Amino acid sequence: MNDWPLAELLPHAGDMILIDRILSFDEEQIHTRLTVKSDGLFSLPDGSLPAWVGIELMAQSVAAFAGCHARLKGKPVELTLKSVTTFTPHNFIIKDPGGSLSVEQDVSAGKIVVLKFTPMQPGIFPIYCDKRLWPLPSHRDKGMEGKLEVR
Repeated sequence: MNDWPLAELLPHAGDMILIDRILSFDEEQIHTRLTVKSDGLFSLPDGSLPAWVGIELMAQSVAAFAGCHARLKGKPVELTLKSVTTFTPHNFIIKDPGGSLSVEQDVSAGKIVVLKFTPMQPGIFPIYCDKRLWPLPSHRDKGMEGKLEVR
């Protein structure tokens, strides 16, 4: 089971997050837990919850289900880009011809940049630097290119 924070899965925050935990989920269902507290946001004087709160609990469970599957689909990638040149700028580009992934990050000469992105589908994507010093060919034309494989 993944222990993702509920606030990252639901379109709510703070006391409006009513479910306590995701117990399990798969392709077709999710099991969540709520602990009813006497001082809860919607608690009645006898410590129970009004029946209409059940609709919100179902809605939050459905949102959590969608959030869990979205998290599984796209795992974040973090790359550290380091330019070892003292004058020539670089960049890092991923442009999927199909449009599913597009990333562009400048890396100034002598600098380090941390790039974070989340690919949403598997594939092999071209990566390259398209910077150039006029009138010379671009870095990509000179061989500064490769492929990123997302599994």
